[in-house]
Amino acid sequence: MPNARYEKIQNFLISLTVIPPPSGDRGNDIYMWRNVAGIFSLPRFAFTSWLAFRGRLLTRDRLTRWGLHVPATCVLCSSALESHDHLFFECNFSFAIWSFFASKFISNPPRSLGAAAVWIQARPIPASQSRPPEIVITKLILQTSIYTIWKERNSRIFTLESSTVPTIRKAIDRSLRDFLLSLPSLDSSSKFSCDTNAKNSYYIFYKIDGHFSKECKHLLAIVLNKFKSGEVEA
Repeated sequence: MPNARYEKIQNFLISLTVIPPPSGDRGNDIYMWRNVAGIFSLPRFAFTSWLAFRGRLLTRDRLTRWGLHVPATCVLCSSALESHDHLFFECNFSFAIWSFFASKFISNPPRSLGAAAVWIQARPIPASQSRPPEIVITKLILQTSIYTIWKERNSRIFTLESSTVPTIRKAIDRSLRDFLLSLPSLDSSSKFSCDTNAKNSYYIFYKIDGHFSKECKHLLAIVLNKFKSGEVEA
């Protein structure tokens, strides 16, 4: 292996030579990004969110630090330097997207990933529910917002195509509905029964377009029955 340009990198490469290679005797591989929101998430949303929380997305401030000559301004708002903290959610454009959904659950949505994670984890868990649906849906909202904002950022840079805030909100809403509706329904004979607060939380969230459609009511029956049976984990 050729020598690295910098001493720190060279020492890092040397340290890698003493790490034993993967072996089946040491157990199965663990994919840490899958733990972002449990099984109740889409892989591409969970992986992008995992990278964002670890500060590993290729934002312009990181590319600049690596010596690449790229514009440093945020392509979403054009008013500040692009960084993880700015994109999620100091940027007024991205915050308008995230807050639209998060405000259904909190009056002042957090403006950083760390604060959003703390808020979700700090939500009270009723004694009668080991897997409260409110926590799961807020995790899913956060993941979908992160993924869609990052996708919009890349679209503006690489294809010169942009979408408005209302258009992105509708895309997120559609993604959430499609994912929840994709879950196989339980036995049709099972009764629709759930905690009143959980039911209200779902109705508040899904009343985005100002009315309750048959699709929304069917979706609620599927998801809340799954929570009741323990089929879906938070």
